Amino acid sequence: MNARRRPARFLSVVAALVAIVASGCELDEPRADSGASTTTTTPEQSSETAAGPRAALRQVALAAGNWETDTIATAFAHAASSSIGDARAGLRRQLAELRAGLAVAPAEVRARATVEGVLLRGAGSTRRALVVTHERMTGDEIGGEGDRYRVTVATVQRAGPGWAVSEWSVEP
Repeated sequence: MNARRRPARFLSVVAALVAIVASGCELDEPRADSGASTTTTTPEQSSETAAGPRAALRQVALAAGNWETDTIATAFAHAASSSIGDARAGLRRQLAELRAGLAVAPAEVRARATVEGVLLRGAGSTRRALVVTHERMTGDEIGGEGDRYRVTVATVQRAGPGWAVSEWSVEP
């Protein structure tokens, strides 16, 4: 994406989020103290649950968005352990796709992501969300990836004493 298109794409993401917020949702800024987690033991639940729904969403976004070629398996294992159901299966598929790409064209790649905002909707034990991340990939053979903002549609739900991500759909 060229330098002129970057601001236009960012502004379109901001406009979409403003429209959703105006419809009654709340945009939450990331908080440093929101990363607390609890370990659970029920097989159907995730092995790492977060103290709250926003913390669960940030936990998965940061784990799946921050890795290097030699740490990718550990990063995605952490993201998968913070999720259940379709989200866990999707993260495992994403890891397999990334590994396959690196096997075909071995390269040193580094991915870095920050959570720019979490838009959470609903109440009760299951909630829908949009997660906006700023991502940057660097390394050999990256091509057009580079720097971008990404929106992920997610669902988060109660899992034992904490919260886990049950749907994680990264938008192109």
